[in-house]
Amino acid sequence: GKEAAMRKRLGNKGMTILELLVTMAVLSLLGAMVLGLVGAGRRSSTRIQTDIADDTEARTAMSLITVSIRQHDATGAIELVNVGAQTERLKLRANPFAISAEEREKGKVILFREGDDGMCTIYAVDRTGEGQSVSDPVDVMPLADIEPIAVVRSVRITEDIVDNSLVYNIVITYGAGGREKTLEQSVTLRSAIAST
Repeated sequence: GKEAAMRKRLGNKGMTILELLVTMAVLSLLGAMVLGLVGAGRRSSTRIQTDIADDTEARTAMSLITVSIRQHDATGAIELVNVGAQTERLKLRANPFAISAEEREKGKVILFREGDDGMCTIYAVDRTGEGQSVSDPVDVMPLADIEPIAVVRSVRITEDIVDNSLVYNIVITYGAGGREKTLEQSVTLRSAIAST
């Protein structure tokens, strides 16, 4: 009836309302699928960027720790301070064989500070100035003026003796959101083990 008359009048050019509605529905579905894929790609990209940033932080922390230990490979130059399951500081004496006790206590301290958010911020603090010591309490160290080296979940450093050599085992946990990762490395010192 009416549809045939309408087509005849338009010369079979154009579309009916039903055809337009079906076309709009199909295009809407295709658009929704494309938007879903774009959103998934964006979330994936963000997750990858976060993982790369976390990996970089952990590797930076590991590099600082291992290089510092290797640079201070001398008997009595390294002192590890652990509190419970967390490493608090790594004392690195610049000259453990100095004649004066004050000079023996100068060097660098790597501090591991756990924040309220559960993350561990890592600082490298120079303690070679007049009247400074690697054994100074943290509250006299100007952490507010120092740029953190890295921020990770946790750092645990332990000492072992393997084949008459002192070995530092470093375990760094990093990442968030149920995607925690662990970075581990051991550093074997070449110097003689300090006699007790």
